Amino acid sequence: DLGFNIGDSRTPIIPLRVNDTHLALTFSRRLFEAGIAIPAIRPPTVSKGQSRLRMTVMATHTQVEIACLIQTLKEIGCALKII
Repeated sequence: DLGFNIGDSRTPIIPLRVNDTHLALTFSRRLFEAGIAIPAIRPPTVSKGQSRLRMTVMATHTQVEIACLIQTLKEIGCALKII
C-alpha cells in the first residue's frame, strides 16, 4: 500500500525492487543503521537495473516488529524518493 514494488511474491521472501544498485545499497545501509537487517541484492546476482532488497519474514517476527519495519521502510523510502 505504500507504493513499493514487491512483485507478486507469495513466499516469506519478499523482494523490494529498487533497480538502482547505489540506491539499494544506501537503503540497506540506512535500514541497518535503524536496527533492521535487509540485504541489498545487486549484480551479478541479479541483472543490471534489477537491484532489490531481500526481506525475509519469519513466524517469530511480532506484529510490533512488522509495524516498525513498515514505518521504517516508509520513512527511508520517502527520504530516498523511492516511494
